[in-house]
Amino acid sequence: HLHEATATLSLDCFVLFSSLATLFPNEGQSAYAAANRAMAAFGAARAAQAETGACHGRTCVLHWPLWAVEGMQMSDAVRSSLGIQALPAPAGFSLLDRLLRGEQLEYWIAWGRPEA
Repeated sequence: HLHEATATLSLDCFVLFSSLATLFPNEGQSAYAAANRAMAAFGAARAAQAETGACHGRTCVLHWPLWAVEGMQMSDAVRSSLGIQALPAPAGFSLLDRLLRGEQLEYWIAWGRPEA
């Protein structure tokens, strides 16, 4: 509904906040991962509509890891096996600012140990 409600507005950017679960679904998150993948597919469709002038503003899909704040959590075993750590909020906001100035449709954001 938000897309339809904003289709005629001169938006700079239409941002969809997704999850790394689309790439690394873990046990018990298949529906969540599928919903986030569907959101990313919607983002691609919206970007194509923007190219034709049917809506306005760049579409950006951000696939975030867990943030180091209250909310959803990942088990220590899964976090360790993937090498992913919770994203500190200041780093997340800095990344958000930088990525919104980018040109890609999708960004996959990970935080942790690159060697894992």
